[in-house]
Amino acid sequence: MKHIFLDMDGTLNEYTNTVHFNKVVFEPGFFSKKRPLWMVLYYLQDLEAEKYIISASPSEIHDDEKYKWLKRFCPFVPTENIIITRWQEENKMDRLEQYLDALDLDRDDVYLIDDEHEYLRQAEKMGINPIHTSRLIGMIERKETI
Repeated sequence: MKHIFLDMDGTLNEYTNTVHFNKVVFEPGFFSKKRPLWMVLYYLQDLEAEKYIISASPSEIHDDEKYKWLKRFCPFVPTENIIITRWQEENKMDRLEQYLDALDLDRDDVYLIDDEHEYLRQAEKMGINPIHTSRLIGMIERKETI
């Protein structure tokens, strides 16, 4: 079985320009107001694979916003498959590796879909199949599957 780990910001919902990111990220409602990338969500909901979310968050308040957004737009991802890490305190990829080890998953069957190239390079070094968000959109448009 395939196991798909999905970044949230810039992968499942709209990308935020990092030039303005630090000015608005801590405002209440920042994450809950993000628009979904419907093409990606429709594709993923029908994909035959175990789906997980791996996302970083600046605070517990924002964690709650992310959980609510995911419940609304990604009901196909079970709550127990949502991993939220804390920015600047925990490396998202370290947490992912711990999670994979705990589940004892075959890395050949694991995919990371993310918009950050650094995370994708780390995933590849870990033996995980990396897919950039733009590549996924191309796959969707060509009606390819993971």
